[in-house]
Amino acid sequence: MIPFTGHVAFRQFVPRKPNPTGLKNYVLSSKQGLILDFEVYQGKSTTRLVPEVGGPLKLGTGGQAVLRLAETCPPGTHLYFDRFFTGIALLDALKLKGISGTGTAMKQRFPNTNLKSDAELTAEGRGACDVVVRDDESVLLLKWVDNKTITMASTAHGKAPLSLAKRYSRAEKQYVNVEMPSIVKQYNLTWVE
Repeated sequence: MIPFTGHVAFRQFVPRKPNPTGLKNYVLSSKQGLILDFEVYQGKSTTRLVPEVGGPLKLGTGGQAVLRLAETCPPGTHLYFDRFFTGIALLDALKLKGISGTGTAMKQRFPNTNLKSDAELTAEGRGACDVVVRDDESVLLLKWVDNKTITMASTAHGKAPLSLAKRYSRAEKQYVNVEMPSIVKQYNLTWVE
């Protein structure tokens, strides 16, 4: 969000941002934070609908923005994005371009998956996870428990290898080691969101 309170037709108000009023933009950046490309949000018509063989994709505004910004990325690139953007249609579209993607996900965007419920995983304790892989083995969906459950999707990373992460336990009042799947570790290493 670019802070701006002047008069312009595409100024946005996003309540939970540090600067809620301004110009919303989508940014493609490197791991080091260097801006590679960006697009200013101007409403639903900001990005053109990117066609797929056999018809248009249902990506939503965020997915269309990622696909448009990915046009400048060479095949073999790996993109990381947050839950606003992540969806099956986007991951499939990126895969067709030879680009892999990983992101946190909203459960509603992945219907009919057989992941355990939040309550079941939380009962197993911190570090518990459940994985579902699509039949063609191109997309992995993982739910993992830390302080709360987190759902992630990827076309590149999986659960293995597990690593240990130090987390503070309020119950034990000390740091404990928690098993962390590879997909979560790789996502956390990107440093940019």
